[in-house]
Amino acid sequence: MKKIAVYTCVTGSYDDLPILRHVLPSADYFCFNDGSVNIPSGWTDVRIENNSPGNKTARYYKIVPHLNPLLEKYEMSVWVDGNIEIVGDISILMEKVYSSEGDVFIYNHPLRNCVYDEVDACFLDVKISLKKLITSRHLLRRSGIKKNGGLFETGVMIRKHNNRMKKLMDCWWAKFVEDSSGRDQISLVRAIEESKVKVVSLGSPDHRLKNEFFKHNGNHKKSGIKEKVIWKCMRLLNIFLIKLSW
Repeated sequence: MKKIAVYTCVTGSYDDLPILRHVLPSADYFCFNDGSVNIPSGWTDVRIENNSPGNKTARYYKIVPHLNPLLEKYEMSVWVDGNIEIVGDISILMEKVYSSEGDVFIYNHPLRNCVYDEVDACFLDVKISLKKLITSRHLLRRSGIKKNGGLFETGVMIRKHNNRMKKLMDCWWAKFVEDSSGRDQISLVRAIEESKVKVVSLGSPDHRLKNEFFKHNGNHKKSGIKEKVIWKCMRLLNIFLIKLSW
């Protein structure tokens, strides 16, 4: 088994980091954090500065591991969102990935196959504003992204640290910053199209369905606006009007 880094990043008390049920002997475990979360045993506590608004700092650590001095030496890395627990022996999964062609491995989105539908859903769930919805749709259209072209859920990612991976991740970070929506799954679609680096699907999201290796422990902790029926209807109307104008 090659040397592996398993890591996450939690800032602003955004998640309660789960305990490590299974530890891979050939892996090192890192939690990059701003001191706002308790670090369970098994994780290496790495303190960072969080000077960016929203989740931008965590997304930086998530997207570009090759630019991280602690991670760049590893041959492979496994990213897990802070609310995803490792519940199984991932050595089985890692061996499968290592022997496979491809450089970046991610699970499919559990609900959608279209990034435009994802943008709409983020707006309806009050994750992005109307302005950001319009900007995201414009950037996707400008990049030539077609409807129903596939969508990944980036809560778990396995990456081989090679030049193709670096090319895709650098492009992804640039698109994430340009998009400004804060939704990395949206900007990833544009990065794949531009970089021409293929992402290999791990299939249906294990952390939401089978729980063979990972388990999703509910939504992120947040104090956002509670959804109300009238609010959602207004947002549906906005989406309808935008689609008519296009």
